[in-house]
Amino acid sequence: MALKADGSLWGWGSNVYGQIGDSNDPGYRYSPVKIMDAVSAVAVGSDHTLALKTDGSLWAWGWNRQGQVGANTQEEYCFVPQKIMNGVAVVAAGAYHSAAIKRDGSLWVWGANTYGEIGDGTTAERRSPVKILNKAAAFIMGGELTMAIKTDGSLWAWGNNDSGRIGNGTTQNCLSPAKILDDVATVSYGDGYSLAAKRDGSLWAWGLNDYGNIGDGTVNEYEWIDDGSRDGVSQLSLDRNANPPIKIMDGLKQHI
Repeated sequence: MALKADGSLWGWGSNVYGQIGDSNDPGYRYSPVKIMDAVSAVAVGSDHTLALKTDGSLWAWGWNRQGQVGANTQEEYCFVPQKIMNGVAVVAAGAYHSAAIKRDGSLWVWGANTYGEIGDGTTAERRSPVKILNKAAAFIMGGELTMAIKTDGSLWAWGNNDSGRIGNGTTQNCLSPAKILDDVATVSYGDGYSLAAKRDGSLWAWGLNDYGNIGDGTVNEYEWIDDGSRDGVSQLSLDRNANPPIKIMDGLKQHI
């Protein structure tokens, strides 16, 4: 997908799941196709697309097997844009779930919820937006988790907590928002670990640490176990998976 300076949105590539959004033809697009005008932002998941228009309306299309389009339909594919809601300020997409902050600061999430990534206290998929938080200023989405910074600087996280990636000191999946840190300016998510910069310039990290990702001078230890699956083995972490956020450095200017 590409957003031009004039506000027109263009897409190309595979349309097997309707992710291009130009017609009911599920074939391939070998050159850019114009989808809509007056677009201010676009976000893409694994096979679905979200577009925020300049009037604050949110539109979505593509693969909808777990409700990630948010159009409140059981249709598995949405081949053309569906209007989801009005009054939206910010939008983002995870692999199979989606989220938006409305202009009133409310955070809404929908789609896959296997690990609690919606944050409504359940593991039931949601095919239309569900209000989760008020006073949201920013958020990011991993494949199976969601993190939000509120206007007071508090960081909240929920969803898949494998390797302690939520940061609440456990490895149990988190079905509702858990408060992780205060005075946070920005947050980013890697492959199983997270980084947060506080307003005082300190950098904090938590989660998977198999290659020293955290930066605290340690590394996770693993052993291979028979997990009964077809492949027969999986990794079992022995230590340092469930730590809460650890301070890594001060004087931070930027992190990515």
